[in-house]
Amino acid sequence: YQVSFPDILIPVVPGERFPITVDFAPLEEADEPATLTITTDDPDIPVIEVAVMGAGSLASAVTLKPDEIEVTLDEGTIDVVTATLNSIGASDLTYAFADLAPGSFVSTITPSSGSIAPGTSETITFAIDATTLIPGEYEETFAFTTNDPDNTELEVTIELTVAQVVNTEERTGPLTFALDGNFPNPFASTTTLRFTLAEAAPTTLVVYDATGSEVHRLVDQTLAAGTHAIPFDASALSSGAYFYRLVSGANRATGSMVLLR
Repeated sequence: YQVSFPDILIPVVPGERFPITVDFAPLEEADEPATLTITTDDPDIPVIEVAVMGAGSLASAVTLKPDEIEVTLDEGTIDVVTATLNSIGASDLTYAFADLAPGSFVSTITPSSGSIAPGTSETITFAIDATTLIPGEYEETFAFTTNDPDNTELEVTIELTVAQVVNTEERTGPLTFALDGNFPNPFASTTTLRFTLAEAAPTTLVVYDATGSEVHRLVDQTLAAGTHAIPFDASALSSGAYFYRLVSGANRATGSMVLLR
């Protein structure tokens, strides 16, 4: 490289030191020698030459926006959220996300790795799948590595709220067997289970814990056709996931709920 300085006259009084700073702006990765030449009015040393060496390193740099994402989905739905990686360094930025953990509510990260040219950006898409999640709040952190020497490891945190879908429309036409779930869910002590029977039939509604053991038999009798709302008091139970099974005649359905203290 070549560095040229304008002619500058710098008076230096006897006994004074005057520092000189050389800025190095590399155009490629390499060690570049140079000579700094200084002329003086000293008759014995009219010219001073200083050897300088510049180590060219074109660093990569990254910014991430946003690093925290909040999203709300209805139960049984899917959606996507995005974050943006910006390459703000002097050379290509490379990145790679860690493999998704089993059971993650994010089904894919696209692209999961790549290279971004300086001055450009990449949109990272997170596909969120709430089709198997019960209503509630979830949070996961997704780590990735980069070649930015100041940010070799970064994270994106996604806070997911799965909302329960409540059918407020009036039923029309013939009744059909349906288990509408429980609300609220999750719940602190009490919740209400709702279901519809197409015809009168001997009916049972039983709650089980995560091991499959019966913990409460809410219904064990013949019920008339129509919509039913059965309250469930779980104040004596421990926090955790519970399941309930509705059997009416030849019809069967299962639901799940979460008790939080």
